[in-house]
Amino acid sequence: MLQRFWPVEEIHVEAIANNHIFDKLLEYVQNHRVMCLVIGADEPWCEKRINANWLDIEKYRDDLSRKYSVLSNYAKIGLHVHLYHKYSLTKMSFKDQLEKIAETKRFVESACGRVVDFAPGWWNYDLDTLKACEVLGLTRFHCRTKLPVWWSPKIAYVHVHRWIHDFDLK
Repeated sequence: MLQRFWPVEEIHVEAIANNHIFDKLLEYVQNHRVMCLVIGADEPWCEKRINANWLDIEKYRDDLSRKYSVLSNYAKIGLHVHLYHKYSLTKMSFKDQLEKIAETKRFVESACGRVVDFAPGWWNYDLDTLKACEVLGLTRFHCRTKLPVWWSPKIAYVHVHRWIHDFDLK
């Protein structure tokens, strides 16, 4: 119950296909000022490790879209992008990172409206990640580490001190 000991700044949403987790998350955001950084519909590995029961990808996408729309009534929404479990975003080329982030952005914006915040999965990023965010108009970059050597004046650096995942809510 990490949230009891200090205020949480953001929640990384990876498991809301599980209705119990969604209900807990919704209850939390209705009572706390917190940002939700959400995965795209093309990251089912995140959902699978929590809830292996979904099979129909279209139903999954519709369910995520509906839940993100509901969440956006109570919390600011941003992007939280991973590649796959064994790889980090920094192992992707600029083009691949741009496509992956753009695809997630399109999906999330179709449910929630304009999105400008981005948190890399596992806090892992490189200069190509920052450049892709700049190209896509993601102007707030959430991270736990120090400012990178290259930085764009078009992107605000958000140093995250306290975060949890949706599946950590009890």
